[in-house]
Amino acid sequence: MPIAPFRNLFLSWEPNDRLPVKELRLKAITLLALTLMLRPSDIAPKSKNYNSQIGQLEPHLFTTHQITCRDDGSAGITFHGIKNDTSRSSFDVHLPGDANVLLDPVSALRTYITRTDTQRPYPEAPGFIALQPPFRALKAGTVANIMEDAIRLAGLGNHGYSAKDFRPTGATAAIDSGTNTDIVMKTG
Repeated sequence: MPIAPFRNLFLSWEPNDRLPVKELRLKAITLLALTLMLRPSDIAPKSKNYNSQIGQLEPHLFTTHQITCRDDGSAGITFHGIKNDTSRSSFDVHLPGDANVLLDPVSALRTYITRTDTQRPYPEAPGFIALQPPFRALKAGTVANIMEDAIRLAGLGNHGYSAKDFRPTGATAAIDSGTNTDIVMKTG
């Protein structure tokens, strides 16, 4: 899947702080999926954790607590409970910023989290939430739909691409840009 149509789409949009939340969420998810080679289930994990206090399995969430925005414009993201976390011990990924704020995944993510902070149910603090009350955490299917909306908005809707194409597209772009293949394999 070509990346240029997404770049052109986001360059044509308003700055992050002026985007409607729906578009900002789509932008943040799309940029994360491309730069970190994420599946919809990485953004909205399907795994479950055992809560010993209540004796039940609870859905594992990708939360704002797993994101650390740094002063240098980059971010650290901790992933656990996803397919690549085979040992279930979690792993950290460095997300560099982009000099062009319209294409910067860290800026989009930071702005989205800030603008939706008051709607996020605590203490869970899911990273990506529904647009309507009760603002629950998104499910993997909803994330896939958002990614497919991005494909359509980028003008690629009738080319056979789906949400599953973000991961290999991001991996190919990372390799083409000189990223170490071991890092690409661990992340993507």
